[in-house]
Amino acid sequence: MYNERPLTSDSDFYLIKEHEYVRRYKLSNLHYHSEFELIYVKKGCVRFFINQEEYDVRTGSVIFINSNIIHRTECAENNTVNIILQFKNPVDSAYALRYISGFIKKHKVTHSIFTADNPDTASLIDFMESILKENKSKRNSYKSFINGYLHLITAFIQRNKLIPDSKEIFKQEEIQRFNPLFEYVDKNYSQHITVDALGALMHLNATYLCRIFKEITGSTLTEYINYVRIHKATKMLSLDKTLSEIAYECGFSSLTYFNRIFKKRRGYSASEYRKIAQYENINN
Repeated sequence: MYNERPLTSDSDFYLIKEHEYVRRYKLSNLHYHSEFELIYVKKGCVRFFINQEEYDVRTGSVIFINSNIIHRTECAENNTVNIILQFKNPVDSAYALRYISGFIKKHKVTHSIFTADNPDTASLIDFMESILKENKSKRNSYKSFINGYLHLITAFIQRNKLIPDSKEIFKQEEIQRFNPLFEYVDKNYSQHITVDALGALMHLNATYLCRIFKEITGSTLTEYINYVRIHKATKMLSLDKTLSEIAYECGFSSLTYFNRIFKKRRGYSASEYRKIAQYENINN
């Protein structure tokens, strides 16, 4: 398991590549990335492994993969051609919005396939091909054009209810109020964090803080703290550390509790994650 690095340094908010494969080929090991991903299969077939399920995406279809979703891909047919676009949400640029949005999406959509017979797919393909064309030509103001197309794609996937509009989840000024809390948890996740300490940080009564946090996010402070800890622990699985070491370094009081929360959040146990990643790396 690994957090995929950007494939190009050309931009800090998107990457786009077109690939052609003469023969069947493993495209990627099990991985995840914080960016959204769209893959348009111009020709052939690409097989995706998401949440222990297989999905074949064929000629003329596009697959959307949400941020931080574990997946791997294979070229399933000879002479396959695809376009890969990874991008950050051009709207949610603030720290709090970027980090908290994945937590608030209780029923987060992992992926969606837009098939060739779907009338909307043509628009999505047009946006992607326009970005590819601008990226290749690099004419004057090409990044501004690309950013415009990314806004259109973001609106497209929001309209299809694959990602929520931030304004539909919470009022921006309310969530920004919690920036000190988010930053504190991010820096101190390995320590014992109490609600009283967070209340003092926010200059609020602990009971009141818990209530308004749940009203805004739909979840408890404890659930948020565990979300951050699991996010950090996932990145540590590639290190030469035992699961117990990772659990304690991420602030969990016991390995049993860590395993329970990890599986609840990620769908796999921590040991299963690690075994899959090791197998993928050995057989790459």
